[in-house]
Amino acid sequence: MTHHSAEQDALTEEQVAALPEGTPVTVIWSGGNGPHNYVIAVDQWGQRYAATIEDPDDRMRFYNFLRFTGVQRFNTRVWTRVIPPGKDPAS
Repeated sequence: MTHHSAEQDALTEEQVAALPEGTPVTVIWSGGNGPHNYVIAVDQWGQRYAATIEDPDDRMRFYNFLRFTGVQRFNTRVWTRVIPPGKDPAS
C-alpha cells in the first residue's frame, strides 16, 4: 500500500470531481481512518464515491462519498495511484 505524508500531493475537491470513473485512488478519511485503496465510482446523480477495488460494482455496501476533500487537517485526503501494467490494483 502506498503511504503519503499528511499534505503531499493531496487532491483538491475540484480535482477529485474531475477524476474519471475507475481511477485508482488512495484515501485517508477525515476522521483519520486509512490509508485505503479504492477506485472512483460515480452514482446515477453524478456524485463521486470510493468503491472497493475488489468489487467496484457493489455500490450500496461501500457507498463512501468523496466530500470535503482537500489538504487541510480535517479534510478527507485523496491521492491518485499509478498502477504499472500487469500489476494487481488491490496491492
